[in-house]
Amino acid sequence: MSVIRGLFVSVTLSALIMALHCKADQYPQQWNLTYKWLDRFTVNISWKKPIGLADDSGIKYCMKNIEDDNDEVRVNDKLEIIKTLLTEEKRTDSWTYHIWTIGDNSSQSNESVPAMYTIRTLKPRDEVVKDFKCFAITDKMNCSWIPANRSQNLVLSYRIIGRTQEEIQKLNKCDETYSNGERDGCYLHIEPKPQNIFVLVETDTAMMTFIPKIDLLPPRLSLKEEGVHLKLSWNASEFKKMCRESEYQYEVCYSECNEWSPCQKTSPGKSSMEIIYNKNCQYEFKSRVMTTEYCFSLSSTFAEPVIYGTNKTPDETLTVVAIFIPIILSACIILSCYCFRRYRAIICPVIPDPSAIFKEMIMNGNSDHKATQTKLYTPVPEPIEPCKITLVSENSPMQQNY
Repeated sequence: MSVIRGLFVSVTLSALIMALHCKADQYPQQWNLTYKWLDRFTVNISWKKPIGLADDSGIKYCMKNIEDDNDEVRVNDKLEIIKTLLTEEKRTDSWTYHIWTIGDNSSQSNESVPAMYTIRTLKPRDEVVKDFKCFAITDKMNCSWIPANRSQNLVLSYRIIGRTQEEIQKLNKCDETYSNGERDGCYLHIEPKPQNIFVLVETDTAMMTFIPKIDLLPPRLSLKEEGVHLKLSWNASEFKKMCRESEYQYEVCYSECNEWSPCQKTSPGKSSMEIIYNKNCQYEFKSRVMTTEYCFSLSSTFAEPVIYGTNKTPDETLTVVAIFIPIILSACIILSCYCFRRYRAIICPVIPDPSAIFKEMIMNGNSDHKATQTKLYTPVPEPIEPCKITLVSENSPMQQNY
């Protein structure tokens, strides 16, 4: 393992030397590098001036973490540098640095061979707590965690981020501790407003240092029907002691009849919004609060969903009407056309042409016109029995025939 580590260091050192375009025979290496932890978050790294350099050589000192490609080279003209090193930032309790010198100009002959140095924490790093959470509440923060081992004596300390002597010495202990069986917690008093802080959690044998993520408590959503709208509102007074009311905005996601719509944000400083309300649908709302860029970077998780209304069976009356009314109208139109054709002579009788009447008046010289010939009724003749008549003389007696 030591051979592999030595090979890795050699390759890294060669690459760094090539990147810096330096030559090894110009400036000697720095020697007598030392470090001192000012507290559990900040370390002071110092060294002595390389032997063989004049006091007015005008050299500068460069420093880079060889285990972190994203670490930038820091240039300093002093024989010391102060750095903040957190175990949970890289999940380690040791950091290896290269330190080398450069001259005032950027020529290759003014650079030295980098010297390697390792910095270690006062206690080994271990995951002594899990799921660490902090919520800002007015002028303090409620932080809670899950202990990795409840049998160990755990101590939590914190301070505001800074490097001045006053800030470094102002390390506070967590107070108002509590436990609910699964999670332990306490309150951190940060005045006047919540700020980014360093947190130290340590036991007798191990430690963790980190910057906790500070969240706001999820906002409480109120719902109210106003005509065809549903008004959503939040109580901004819960957060106004940390930032001004105009520096907060709210985000809401909701579903209508089980269909989710895109999330919407209110304007900064506005603590209400309206949506069109469908009374036949059930709504589910999730909301959170966040600060604008003019205040501390704070936000909350989404609150527990709020259910409003119920899903109702759609009213099919309008559908039925929309289907059957056109059918009925079509049938009525068809029947009307049929009746009109059948009884057209009655509904629309033939009207004589007035021009023919005037023409006949002029030709005949009077206003009479020929009557329209009509077929008269001819009765059927009834059958008649023939009569037989006999002539007699005057002197003969009258006979009667039957």
